[in-house]
Amino acid sequence: MWVTITLVVVGVWVLKRYFISFVIPRWVWPAIGFSVLFIALLNGKEMLSLAVNEGKAWFPLFKSIIQQIMKSLREFIAFIGRLGD
Repeated sequence: MWVTITLVVVGVWVLKRYFISFVIPRWVWPAIGFSVLFIALLNGKEMLSLAVNEGKAWFPLFKSIIQQIMKSLREFIAFIGRLGD
């Protein structure tokens, strides 16, 4: 699937780069939107499962990043407080 998407993106880029007058028709964007919506309706359970599983997998990373940011912010505020003394 990603190979197909990559080929389409590269193809559009090449067309726009070397054929400047190339214009994507207006009907293409709604067609893509309807296709994605149709796929989402057909595979709703799998999409929800994917979102939940990815969320569970990425949560520890975001949690550690946020904890590090908050620790640094507390240290910075304490440092600013010590400067005033």
